[in-house]
Amino acid sequence: MKTKDLIVLMIAAAILSPFFIFDSVYECYHTINLNHPYLAAFCKFATLATFGEVIGLRIKTGNYSEKGFGIAARMVVFGFLGVWIALAMKTFAIGIPAVIQGIGLDGVVDAMKG
Repeated sequence: MKTKDLIVLMIAAAILSPFFIFDSVYECYHTINLNHPYLAAFCKFATLATFGEVIGLRIKTGNYSEKGFGIAARMVVFGFLGVWIALAMKTFAIGIPAVIQGIGLDGVVDAMKG
């Protein structure tokens, strides 16, 4: 294992450890997911999927970054895919009227009942 690999592992542990150590950090994360599910999905997918791509690049080439790899573009694409997946999961779970109401148009579920 190279020094860069150890540094990446230490950074990942430092970023994730507060979620396990402090209950308030996890509660804040949970609150953000409840209040802003699509923004949270964008951020989670952009971060985690891009990190997976970077690890895949490391496995393939031995480097974490390469010219023309386009990390920022990948983050945006994965972020929008995350929003799309979050919308799909909510749609499959509770239906289109609830998804539209979740986006911000109030009264859709009640209108569909009537």
